[in-house]
Amino acid sequence: MNMSLRVFQYLGFLLLMVAFLVWFFIMFEIQSNHAILSEAQNLNLEIEQIWAVEGALGWWKNVYVTVIIPLTGILITSGVIALFSPLILRFEHRFLFRKVRNKQEIITLDKFLKSRDSKV
Repeated sequence: MNMSLRVFQYLGFLLLMVAFLVWFFIMFEIQSNHAILSEAQNLNLEIEQIWAVEGALGWWKNVYVTVIIPLTGILITSGVIALFSPLILRFEHRFLFRKVRNKQEIITLDKFLKSRDSKV
């Protein structure tokens, strides 16, 4: 396989991993804030600390909806496209080559230059 196509596959894998890590980190933060609020009485938190955790939870939920969901969607889509583009391009190349070969229309550089020179 061509080296540039292999790079696209690595890039696709990297984009998918970044999307997963970003999503996982945000979900971890939201769940940890939920856990702190549910255990606020057991942790003997003051009202100001509970308000701070509620504010942080609201902020993380807002960031999740407005930034993280679109970002992970873009990263996942880009990653899948980068992962499968070499495969798709390889099949397309084989299909087009068979189509051209069956029509006996393979044009080499020599034939192209000769046909161009004869027209001039």
